Amino acid sequence: MMLFNPSLDALANTGYTLNWTRYFSNSQPEAEVWSNKKTQPVLDAPYNLFLLIAGVTRLARVTRPLNEGEVETWKELNYQLLEFKQTTSHDAYQLHFEAMHIMLLKVHPILPESEVMEQVYRVLQDGSSILGFPDPPLGQGQD
Repeated sequence: MMLFNPSLDALANTGYTLNWTRYFSNSQPEAEVWSNKKTQPVLDAPYNLFLLIAGVTRLARVTRPLNEGEVETWKELNYQLLEFKQTTSHDAYQLHFEAMHIMLLKVHPILPESEVMEQVYRVLQDGSSILGFPDPPLGQGQD
């Protein structure tokens, strides 16, 4: 919802309302983090995944070329996304990651639009394989 309604931005005015150390101080091993609903109530996942989703969503709303600070944010979010993709094998989360990957591609600071579209298509193929669908033919359904 944050993508379509900026008033739902989870990162707005968080400096004084959130106890950030609480979100990142987790003494549980990674395997236990994903299954412990009492300490990880958002998406049944670590809070830093929720914050990653919020950050990617906020950046994806930008409609102009990214400025220097936003490019740095893009790099950090992309790095965090890759870290999550490598450490998590649950299919439902992989779909979240593929969706975030597409949102980051939308605002890629360097790639030309044609390359972005090729990569988006590859990400959609990856998502389709997670769901067990056959790969869609390129350009299918675009009349």
